[in-house]
Amino acid sequence: MFANDYFNDTKVVSNCFRQGKGNILSNSMWIMSWIFQILPFGMVSKGHGDAFILQGGHAKLVANLLKMDVSELKVKELQKLRKCFLQSYIRLKRKWLILFPEGGFLRNTKPSSQRYANKQGLSPLNNVAYPKVSGIQNAIDVIGVETKDRVREKQDESGGFKWIIDLTIGYKRDSSLLSYFIGHNGPQTVVCYYRVYSAEDIIGNYRNGSKPARDEKISQWLNDRFVEKDQILETFYESGKFPHAENCRVSEPLRWFLLFGVHVWIVASFVLLMFGLHILC
Repeated sequence: MFANDYFNDTKVVSNCFRQGKGNILSNSMWIMSWIFQILPFGMVSKGHGDAFILQGGHAKLVANLLKMDVSELKVKELQKLRKCFLQSYIRLKRKWLILFPEGGFLRNTKPSSQRYANKQGLSPLNNVAYPKVSGIQNAIDVIGVETKDRVREKQDESGGFKWIIDLTIGYKRDSSLLSYFIGHNGPQTVVCYYRVYSAEDIIGNYRNGSKPARDEKISQWLNDRFVEKDQILETFYESGKFPHAENCRVSEPLRWFLLFGVHVWIVASFVLLMFGLHILC
């Protein structure tokens, strides 16, 4: 599954999984920006086996601090990601892979997306950013795609990816990161729009053909989806509805005083934990 990245989409996707049937969260692996691993939920995610990737402006900053080439750092990050696929997704028999191809919050990725569009002669996007495809390409290289021949041969239990789910998340009104944490602006209405594709139809038999040709096919398909996603969100912001609105799920977050109470409890628990460790040490 891949989704657009506004600022709190990780929480929205998590809520969607909790409302569904089956034990999806425990059978999933998430790919997120490395900055999230310092947050409480990021610490839990590391124990769960999720992956955190250093990319974009953060990668350039770290590369400058370490006095190394950015491209070299990106290669190491992708090698670490492939290792994580083997150790977490395949070894633990995960069934879902969730990633945000834009690579960060829209306000941070939009400028580089516009530069990329100008350089490649593409149409600029206003509501999303052009996706970074290396994560998906490496996931397919390591995990593979479930094809009819592969299932028939029973080559492994995981079978590779069977479906690709495109999730577009729309917010009825604009919100800041502060309002999300405190909730002082009242409840926010969130609408989720799903589109499901067969991985085999998109990628074909991934073992046949050259890797560059396969990567180009994945890149073009993903770019096309985000161009459509930009148009879909434009319609949503104008009319308040997605196409085929009857298939959309509307989620109402908790009221502000409940959100505030939960965050106070989390911060207080963290402070007490640090104080206790200080006394013990």
